Amino acid sequence: MRAIDGDRALTECLISGKEGECGLEDSCSIKSPVTKLQKEVEELFKSKTISDFV
Repeated sequence: MRAIDGDRALTECLISGKEGECGLEDSCSIKSPVTKLQKEVEELFKSKTISDFV
């Protein structure tokens, strides 16, 4: 997936290089759980190949 689409994230603040750009980051109540979910999604896709989706 990364080879085709590049880096993807559930929210803008989780995209590499965009950390700290959100004005609400310091008071965000969902960043921690969304970060955990993002890592789980990344691990899922790392374990899959294109043939798994065809």
